[in-house]
Order: sequence, then C-alpha cells, then structure tokens
Amino acid sequence: MKLISSSEDFTVRVWDLVLNTELHCLRGQEGRVSAFAFSDDLDTMMVATKHAQVVFYNVCDNFKQIGAIDAKEIKGLEEETGINALIYLENGDSP
Repeated sequence: MKLISSSEDFTVRVWDLVLNTELHCLRGQEGRVSAFAFSDDLDTMMVATKHAQVVFYNVCDNFKQIGAIDAKEIKGLEEETGINALIYLENGDSP
C-alpha cells in the first residue's frame, strides 16, 4: 500500500505504508503543491502548484518527470489564481 503526500517544501513524496519508508521525493514543482491526480491506468501522475504549474510524472518509470506546463500556456488561467484541483480526462472524455 502506498501513500502520496505533498508538503510546504514544494515536494511530493511517495511512501510505502507496509515498510514505513519513503520511496520517492519529487522536486520538479515550482511552488507549493495544491493538488495531484492520476490517469485512469495509473501510469501518469499530474501535480499542480499554487503558482499554476502542472508537472507530469511517469509512475511506471520510477516517477520520472515527463513534462510540465504553466499558466501562461493555459488560456484563461492566470498564475495568481493557482490550481486547487485536478482531474485527468482521456481524449474524448467529457466532465
């Protein structure tokens, strides 16, 4: 069993609750982490920050960072507002 946590130090940590150990400490975010979500197949994790940045990690590849976007790239989203929630939708899905 695993737990994902975020912290004031801009990190996301992956914990093994059976072994009581930290498995990964992800530091690719530029700001306090405000939300995270997983793809339906659990292969991709998205992490959002209060600075309106979204960082993508490949869960199957040891949480390797595979991309990032910021508020300037998302029409209608401004950095000052930040991101407070995420949901992952596949192409063709609708909310």
